[in-house]
Amino acid sequence: MATFSGTVRLADGTEVDYSGQAPPKPTGMLLGMTSGPGAPHNAMMARWPNIAYTADFGNDGGDSDSLPELPNLSAGKFVTPGVIPATFGISWKDDPAQLGPWLTAAPTDTRPFYLHWHHEPHGDMTAAAYRQNAAIAVDILADHPRRNLVLGFGPVVTRWWMINDAGNLDDWWVDGMTHYAVDIYNDAMDRYRPPTEWGPKIRDFAASRFATWGVREWGKKRITSDTTGAGRCAAIEADVQWCAANACRYMGWWNFGDTQPSSKIYGTGADAATYNAERDLFDDLFAEYDPRS
Repeated sequence: MATFSGTVRLADGTEVDYSGQAPPKPTGMLLGMTSGPGAPHNAMMARWPNIAYTADFGNDGGDSDSLPELPNLSAGKFVTPGVIPATFGISWKDDPAQLGPWLTAAPTDTRPFYLHWHHEPHGDMTAAAYRQNAAIAVDILADHPRRNLVLGFGPVVTRWWMINDAGNLDDWWVDGMTHYAVDIYNDAMDRYRPPTEWGPKIRDFAASRFATWGVREWGKKRITSDTTGAGRCAAIEADVQWCAANACRYMGWWNFGDTQPSSKIYGTGADAATYNAERDLFDDLFAEYDPRS
């Protein structure tokens, strides 16, 4: 494992300098990956059956809008969750009132999951409109007999909005929420952004609300000078080490397939060996950062 340079704050607030050494193995963070439904997801799970976290974005049920509804928990990704079943992060964008009947109808063997309504809402609606709708889901969860299926409920925002746009995390927060998530991508082609540039803001906000936090989507395109992937591997490992030491509940790389250039680590044909370094790294990381083992 690569060493880490810098100081991180542990979940209990203790500051530890890990310069020149590897932080201790985490005890709770779920490290995972997400790909598209169907063949990409199945291929990903075949390569890494010990993935501990993955996400589902719902699907539109053919009603008058094009907004994803809550998914069928007996189909799709949910029937191939891995040998040791992965924890899911589930999101939907349609009517928040769907939550009650959907929870009631969840199969008896449904595993607990993280839940989000309308991930990345900035640009889609005003903060006031989001809070008004999300409050419906909060109220449903407060009284629902199966609310314990939900490990945490709250918004998902992007690193760009949070840092580059100086977004106010309170905009999307509703009293009664219990979780906050962020989507992290590296938008620079001359350097890899360290986790200290974005992590403390969401970590500290979640702590101030007595909530948990996670990284729902996460990806880094190889920068121009990193022809072998060694730099990206070090940056990936630094992200994982920092998040694990700062009470992050999960991280989900998006995605291993060849349809997302910003985080691609899988190729076909002549391109197949290009990302061996990154895939080999994830082999090691999934084995090491798995509190279920």
